[in-house]
Amino acid sequence: MALWTLVQTCFGRPSE
Repeated sequence: MALWTLVQTCFGRPSE
């Protein structure tokens, strides 16, 4: 599981 993806989701940023 990509933890960074969850962090970006918390900030409301798409996974680029």
